[in-house]
Amino acid sequence: MKYIYKTILLLVFFGLCLSESMAQNQQQSLAIIRKDALSYVLYSDGSQELLPYFVIEAEGASEGLIRAKIMLPTKEMMYAYLDQDGNIKIQPKIPENYAGRVLQLSNQHMRLIGYNKDTEEERMLLFNQKGENVFPEGFENISEVGDNGWVFVHDKKYHGFYDLTLKKQLDLPDSLSGYYTGFSGGICLIENQEYQKGAINDKGQIIVPPSDAHDIALIDGVLLLSEGGKLSIVNKKGKTTTSIEGVRFDENLEFISVYFENGLLPLFKDIDEVVLIDKKGNQKITFSDAKSIIEFDGNVLTLQSQNDEYLAYDLTGKLLHTFTYRHMGGFVNGFSYFSDTEKAGFVDTSGRELLLDWDVLWDIRNGSMFF
Repeated sequence: MKYIYKTILLLVFFGLCLSESMAQNQQQSLAIIRKDALSYVLYSDGSQELLPYFVIEAEGASEGLIRAKIMLPTKEMMYAYLDQDGNIKIQPKIPENYAGRVLQLSNQHMRLIGYNKDTEEERMLLFNQKGENVFPEGFENISEVGDNGWVFVHDKKYHGFYDLTLKKQLDLPDSLSGYYTGFSGGICLIENQEYQKGAINDKGQIIVPPSDAHDIALIDGVLLLSEGGKLSIVNKKGKTTTSIEGVRFDENLEFISVYFENGLLPLFKDIDEVVLIDKKGNQKITFSDAKSIIEFDGNVLTLQSQNDEYLAYDLTGKLLHTFTYRHMGGFVNGFSYFSDTEKAGFVDTSGRELLLDWDVLWDIRNGSMFF
């Protein structure tokens, strides 16, 4: 009987330890914060973990990795990919005699100018997430790096696209340049010398001629064209597959953190409504009293209302909470950054606040930076 009693106590003890461990693992990292010359990872329970290096700058990346410039305790500065707990996962293998200056970061590549300390010559380098230099031979200059392995090349020898994976070239006329989005769904945005935007497919065919008459966006492989109060979805052959009257988007749609999440994309409808559409253009849910689309993570839609309140809705259209902060970043995985006159931090959809004090904060879920 005594043996059974001890066994039960041990099982209860290990059960409590396992529950505590699981609870800790369920806490999500929200941000990297910098305070008093130290850097920390902030977790959703309010705990902070000191990092063994100083974060100079950071931004979001794909596959759970964060691109960052850090300074080690030895005062050495380096660029690295960090996981969301701040561990260094990938470090670009920059030659020892090179000093790098980062020009552009995509979700797969880091483009920088390497300064050779011995010859005093500059050379462009391109590193993948394994830290390998994958700059294609035969080229001198890469103007843009897309988020899916395509780069736009513009130098004395070549003008066009190059696929780093397939090692394939796609020529462009000198009058056109590739847009920073790269190819998605076999489509890429282009721009002419008058800064008018259009689109080509991966065969080099112009499917939407550059023009000022339309607004255009390429979101997750779906080409959206807004013209004359009508939204159209155009396929890679240049044919319109869907037209929706009264639905529109801001001309800067591709610059904000709105994508097809759970197969849905928020767009404006009429004057003050927002509608969620799927990739075929079907309208799913409509929300009223909208002034701005702040964020959509596939579960919660954050809007700014006509009277500048922030509204959080779920996918059934239910209003979860109304917020009156001066600024909100929008909900991702149940939390949003906010700032007000005398306080700032993170808040969940129920209104529970996590107040902070910092010098610089990087929201590592969407790459936003706040001072």
